[in-house]
Amino acid sequence: MKGIVHPMTGALYEQDGQGNVRVVLKDGRVAIVTPAGRRVSGDKIDVDIHLAGWVGGPKVKHHRLET
Repeated sequence: MKGIVHPMTGALYEQDGQGNVRVVLKDGRVAIVTPAGRRVSGDKIDVDIHLAGWVGGPKVKHHRLET
């Protein structure tokens, strides 16, 4: 999967295909969180709610692009 590495912690944030965000820490701990940062499953870890929202948020098409 494609994702973004957090610049401070090195954690990998990526979409899980279910509308949630999969967060993988450098030490191997994994958590599934909502785009709002609430834990769905996995380890209890601190997540960056802004990055989780950016990665897992809705994808909006630009209003000037034609289909």
